Amino acid sequence: MSALPSRPVASDRGDPTSLPNAAENFCHSRQSPLHHPLGLFIDNDFVPSSNRQTLTTTNPSTEDDIFSVYAATPDDVDTAVAAAALRFRAEEEALAMANDSPYGLGAAVFIRDLAMAHANDSDVQVPFGGVKQSGIGRELGEAGLLGYCIMKAVHVNLTSE
Repeated sequence: MSALPSRPVASDRGDPTSLPNAAENFCHSRQSPLHHPLGLFIDNDFVPSSNRQTLTTTNPSTEDDIFSVYAATPDDVDTAVAAAALRFRAEEEALAMANDSPYGLGAAVFIRDLAMAHANDSDVQVPFGGVKQSGIGRELGEAGLLGYCIMKAVHVNLTSE
C-alpha cells in the first residue's frame, strides 16, 4: 500500500479492474459515473458497494445534482477505513507518510499522549487553505470568505474643501 490512499473514484461500468479503466469510463460516459456507482477505488483496489444505492445532493433552486456518492453501509465504511489506515514505526515516518503527496489531503491522528500529538503539529502540511496542488484560495478562512463578499466603501470628506 502506498503512503496515502488514492482519491476514491466511482464507476458505473461494472467492476473494472484498474483505476485507469475507471478514469476512461468516466471520460467516455455521457452521465457522470457518480450517479449510479457500484463501488470505489481506494489505493487501486476496487471496493464494491454492498447495497448499490446512491446518495445524491441536489440544489433545491435549480434541481441540478451537486454531487452523488453511493450510500455506504457500515461494512463499506470499515473496508474504506482499513484501506486508508497506515502503520508507522517512528514520528518521522508518520510525518513523511502524511506529507508524501502533491495534494493537501486530510488526515486524522488518534493518540492519548497530548504532548506527542503537539510535538510535530507545526510540521504537518494540512489541506486547509489550498496547500500544495489541492485547489485555490483559502477556504473557511478570511481570504476564502472574501470571495463571497460584495465590497462597498463610503468615503467622507472631513475637510471644508
